[in-house]
Amino acid sequence: MLSIFKEFDTFPSSVKYGIVSMAAGWLGIYLFFYLFFWVDHGEAPTRLMFQLAGLGVLICFFMLRVKKWARAICLMGNGIILLFFLVMVWYFFRIGQGRYTALSLYILTCFAVSTCCLASRSTSRFFNVYNGVEDPGSAREEKKSPQPSPAAARNRKKRTAGSRARTGS
Repeated sequence: MLSIFKEFDTFPSSVKYGIVSMAAGWLGIYLFFYLFFWVDHGEAPTRLMFQLAGLGVLICFFMLRVKKWARAICLMGNGIILLFFLVMVWYFFRIGQGRYTALSLYILTCFAVSTCCLASRSTSRFFNVYNGVEDPGSAREEKKSPQPSPAAARNRKKRTAGSRARTGS
């Protein structure tokens, strides 16, 4: 179990930022529901609070285990959370609830950062290589610049020769 945290140092920065910002977002969601139900309304649906805590912990755990399906579920869930809290920001701003507007903006920002990081090409490649779907060498081969076609090379020579003739070199 603790080996997950030892491996975390070897993850690419996009994966690290994505997981950390997602965990921060889940803490924000839990705080949001705690403030909304317990502080403002006096009573919280305990079952909902435990389900939220369990869901947040499980998705973070499986993301740390670098499961491809967890990344797909996470990205879909992040999209739903982003839409929900975008509406919440608008609603709480409109009715003048500064505390909930700020907290909703924090959650929206955390999940937007998480979504951008986890949807990046480097994160996708890392998950594929880690799970044995893609060969680690194929990532390096794609980064090589493609060889120009013979026609492109001739055109480049013509342009440089023409610019030399104009400058007198």
